[in-house]
Amino acid sequence: MLETAGVASCLLDAFADREWYAAYTCAQHEKTVSQQICAKGIEVLLPTAPVERRRKDRTVQLDLPLFPGYVFVRMRLEERLKVLSVPSVVRLVTFNGKPAAVDSSEIEAIRACLASPYGVQPHPYVATGSRVRVKCGALQGVSGVIVRHDAGCRLVISIQLLHQALSVEIHPWDVEPA
Repeated sequence: MLETAGVASCLLDAFADREWYAAYTCAQHEKTVSQQICAKGIEVLLPTAPVERRRKDRTVQLDLPLFPGYVFVRMRLEERLKVLSVPSVVRLVTFNGKPAAVDSSEIEAIRACLASPYGVQPHPYVATGSRVRVKCGALQGVSGVIVRHDAGCRLVISIQLLHQALSVEIHPWDVEPA
């Protein structure tokens, strides 16, 4: 299990016949589920972000999932029983009763955002807005929706299958219309 730059992932040999799927988990079991899936030899991605929480006597720094209740798994569809047999995995996200694959470009966009020097945080899902593509910098080639936040701009990367999103700080001059 690897945990670096806001991402917990288990990296194995990637085969072209494997696709990314989203597994829905019990609340607050994402880290345990990702470790158990990794132990079964399946590639897993759990994007996380540092968050400060105030306790009675102190402030603590926690690494919380960007998509609460979900982990991403890269597998062949025939391997789904390995994932579904993990305790706390409720089901794979489906469309019309069949497991729905997450677009690999969305997974790569998540990884690019996590590797960027900008702060990443969860963001409400955005269905409409100005669709842009980053033309330079660490996020070059990533597409998303630009939104204003406080005094700056944020690029919102939407995971359509989950109806969830994340956002990352961006300079408005680094983007172009998509």
